[in-house]
Amino acid sequence: MNIHKVFVSARITDGLENLCSKLISKGAEIIADESTYAFLKLKKITVKNLREFFETEVADDFALQRRIVSCLSGANEEKATCGSNNKHIDLLVVNFEPFSTYVEKTGNETELVEHIDSFKPSLVLSAAKNYRNVVVLCDPEDYEDVLEDLEYYGDVSLQRRRKLALKALYLLSAYTSEIYSVFSEIFAEEKYNYLILEKIMPLMFGEMSLKKSTLYKVSGICGILDDVHIANPSVAMNHSHIRSVLQFMRLYYFFGDVSAFISDGKLIEVSLRGNMETIHHGESVMYGSSFPISYPMIKRLYATGVKSFCGVFEKEAVRYAHDNDILLLTIPERNSLSVAKFNFVGFENYIALEENKFPKMDRFSSTEKLAVITSYFNPKISLALVETDNEHSITINVDSENRLRTAIFGFNSLNGYVLACNVDLSDETVELLRSKGVNKMYLPCVSKTYNSVDIIPII
Repeated sequence: MNIHKVFVSARITDGLENLCSKLISKGAEIIADESTYAFLKLKKITVKNLREFFETEVADDFALQRRIVSCLSGANEEKATCGSNNKHIDLLVVNFEPFSTYVEKTGNETELVEHIDSFKPSLVLSAAKNYRNVVVLCDPEDYEDVLEDLEYYGDVSLQRRRKLALKALYLLSAYTSEIYSVFSEIFAEEKYNYLILEKIMPLMFGEMSLKKSTLYKVSGICGILDDVHIANPSVAMNHSHIRSVLQFMRLYYFFGDVSAFISDGKLIEVSLRGNMETIHHGESVMYGSSFPISYPMIKRLYATGVKSFCGVFEKEAVRYAHDNDILLLTIPERNSLSVAKFNFVGFENYIALEENKFPKMDRFSSTEKLAVITSYFNPKISLALVETDNEHSITINVDSENRLRTAIFGFNSLNGYVLACNVDLSDETVELLRSKGVNKMYLPCVSKTYNSVDIIPII
């Protein structure tokens, strides 16, 4: 095996005992910083601290840290050395403790400065720079891959060394960005915001488009799509799919059991009572459901032009989707969902940061909540209609209030419906709705004040 000496400075102990045990069984020597040394000793792992490794009684921790960093630095194809040819380090295991851990304990500037770790960044930079000679492991998820390489080849491949070095630099940048964010707030100097974008997948613009598109995620910020997975990766996703699955996941977050037809991010019809019998046509239409989608249902909808689905699927439905290149997106357990506090909206090379603010739902009945949520998340202008005691919503999505009035004229009666709209309506439209029998409306009440008991503010 080509890994002889391993230095460990890890705060994440998941998988660490197993990694060190297997490396020792293959003849490796383990060296660790003081805290990791104590952990490994407790686990009965044979390990040396820095004083034992350098065979010195020097009590200066910083001097020892500088020496181990020099053991990771190297040039060209030579082994990294630190004054002696037998002191080179072949593998570095290191990870960072989130800086937010300290922020939660204190907001004191002086105390926070003391918690900035300069040792581990030095380790990572030195090892990553010398990736041909030093393997750098920062993520426990990579431990098994490295052990497999050592088992089969006796060494870690150059391609994996490169990937691990890049990952280490990425995690280092995430650590420094977290520190920057904390101190920019303390110093009241927020001119710059340090964002790291994680590449997710290429997106399809259209068969005839010359444009290239890639989906990125802002690293370190939880989002509602984090645990949504593509069940058949051979089918490409486009912008419309992203907008539509985002809308469905919002419904799922608020309601749990829900089904919906969505077109290019616009909610068309929503039900809380199970899979829907109605059909909406078109390739831009997505059907989402937390109720199991069966083979007969997916086959019936596919025949009408629906080619994308999100939710929970029966086995036969998955097999049919694979055979017909239908996009399937699977959803996680509802209790694992988290919603970001902010949205990022792009305009060419500019990004707007918007607060992700939701109406207070505890004051609404389930029917009222369905109407409010369905209209609230739709692009403007959207009117949601829900029959009283019927957990089923239909929406009218238009680009002007004149067209909204035209659509309302088409109804003989709206008596018994709960109505919500995501824009404040003119007095003319309100009177039209009243004439159709609507006796309760939920409106934002932000740009207009209504002196009427039948209009309830959403926000």
